[in-house]
Amino acid sequence: MINGFKKGNGKEEHEININNIKINKAMMLVKANQRKENMVSEKMVNIWHERFGHINVERLKELSKFENVEGLTKIDKMGCDEKCKICIQGKMAHGKFPKKESRAAAILEWIHMDICGPFQDSDNEQKYFITFIDDYSRMCHVYTLKNKSDAFEVFENFQKQFTNSINIQTKKIISDNAKEIRSQRWIKLWNKHGIMRQYTVDYCPQQNGVAERKNRTMPPYLEWNTNRVLG
Repeated sequence: MINGFKKGNGKEEHEININNIKINKAMMLVKANQRKENMVSEKMVNIWHERFGHINVERLKELSKFENVEGLTKIDKMGCDEKCKICIQGKMAHGKFPKKESRAAAILEWIHMDICGPFQDSDNEQKYFITFIDDYSRMCHVYTLKNKSDAFEVFENFQKQFTNSINIQTKKIISDNAKEIRSQRWIKLWNKHGIMRQYTVDYCPQQNGVAERKNRTMPPYLEWNTNRVLG
């Protein structure tokens, strides 16, 4: 047939003339409008998603269902754009830091140093503490400080103590980038003893993880021991 086609299965076939098929234009218009409304709805969902600080679309559905927000029409199966760039960026995590490959070959060769505080004043007004951790043995020495500036004198005494007793010279100090230990008198002290300095990058304490991990457990320990001694 020129204006039709045959339809059937097996032995029985029927001829259909397309000239006899009536097209409901109103129905086509409704379907087209529905597709247009769906597109607008999806756009509006994305707008409300941004207005509420990139809230989850399921939460938006709850708000629209109970009509808690004026102007937020009912959201049924529509969802916000899954490729929202801001949401993707916000969920990104920092890459894993590689484990340190090298380690000191002898005791007191490398020292991890860090100043922590201020904390609640003790009876002797000590608000800070400084830690010296041997990279080789992980032995930790802790000294309390009244002010951060006292760290210089404490380190000098620490250095003299081990240099005189066991005749070992520290080769490298690993610390954060704090200005207290980057002053001219600190630099002169490093140069005097031939000590290399390794500073961490700003906002990257993972580079001195040995000292940072110790600092997380040290404050409660110091408080408990202080209360025990004073009590």
